[in-house]
Amino acid sequence: LPAGLTFNTQTLVLSGTPTKATGSGVPGAADGPGLLSLVATNASGSAKMDIAINISQGGLPLSGALLGNTGITTPSSPWTGVSLVKADGTTGTVAQSGAIANGGATTLRFDYTYQKPANQAASAWTILTYYWKASTEAVGNSFTKGDLVQCRVDGALQRDWELGTPLILSGETGWVKQTVRLNGAGTRRVEFIYAKDSTLSAGQDRVWVYVAGIGQPPVVNKTPSPLMLGQGTKTFTLSADISGADSLVWKKDFVTLKDGTSSSGSVIEGATSGVLKVSNISGADVGAYWLEARNGYGQVITRPVSVVIAAPPVITQQPSAPVGLTMGDPLTLTAEVSGGAPIYYQWIKDGVAGRWSLATSSAVSLNIPKTTASSAGKYTLLVLNQFDKASSETVTVSFAGTAAGAAVVRKPSR
Repeated sequence: LPAGLTFNTQTLVLSGTPTKATGSGVPGAADGPGLLSLVATNASGSAKMDIAINISQGGLPLSGALLGNTGITTPSSPWTGVSLVKADGTTGTVAQSGAIANGGATTLRFDYTYQKPANQAASAWTILTYYWKASTEAVGNSFTKGDLVQCRVDGALQRDWELGTPLILSGETGWVKQTVRLNGAGTRRVEFIYAKDSTLSAGQDRVWVYVAGIGQPPVVNKTPSPLMLGQGTKTFTLSADISGADSLVWKKDFVTLKDGTSSSGSVIEGATSGVLKVSNISGADVGAYWLEARNGYGQVITRPVSVVIAAPPVITQQPSAPVGLTMGDPLTLTAEVSGGAPIYYQWIKDGVAGRWSLATSSAVSLNIPKTTASSAGKYTLLVLNQFDKASSETVTVSFAGTAAGAAVVRKPSR
């Protein structure tokens, strides 16, 4: 047996608190003793039954009925373990409420204390996921008449963590999934209370419950550090440490995908460990990075950190004025820029500065859908990042037939 479990051959009760999580229940699985075999023998021969047991870090039997050493029920109307088809289509043991009369109630409760693994930070929350269903008299909107089952933690009625609805069930239902967020520290008392009003009966006057999982989301132990890379740097590495995760993936705030489109918060393909190494870096690798981790109880992300290249802005292609522009035509001035992101730019006309904009690509433009007389003048592009700033050549825009033509006045680039 897994360490911490005992089997009483007289009462046929398996009980105890395992000292570590068990495996998947698959024969030969490497992640722990999740499959047990019960063998009964008499003078005529023997019979064998395989029992799959999955136990969380805290010691709660996830596939059981919350009975025996783990749960306590109302003595006068005890909950019992019965075999039913669960929500996922498998057959297993679930807890069935005890028989009660009108005006009566029966409770199933268990205490849960999270046992923090060594060398792992504790999460602020423990996530309990369970399924329940009812065959009872339905309650009305006022909750004053009818039969119902409710979930309470430390005496307080709970709300579903994902849906926000009160954890109350009545009527004739199928399996309903519920998620409860428990405080991660200390011992929590979880109770399922089935109560009948003073009149009538309906259905089987029973409710059923089973726990699908209880545990903590991954915990961030170490976040990556921001990087400022010098010009000419070829590689960089980010590292983080998250414990309790079933899967890891790095994400970036702005990623160009294979089809040429871009997406915010995109997954970096193949980056599924705590260390991200990027080679042959370019301006496209600048941005915010974070590590995301998931397990069966939730997900966490590290604090996003910035990776920047210490490169001043450079105008790699100067803007130029259109030739033969007539009043009413659209006007577009375009330049190409590069440098360490983020890069901001503004267009200045006749000494009057326009608003600052973020350059989302190497091309920055000024667009006037329909020119007027006031559109003529001298235009200059100013770009800056955290390292420096640069100015373009000054472009003079005029309409066809005017004396100025499309002359270009040049001045120093900085």
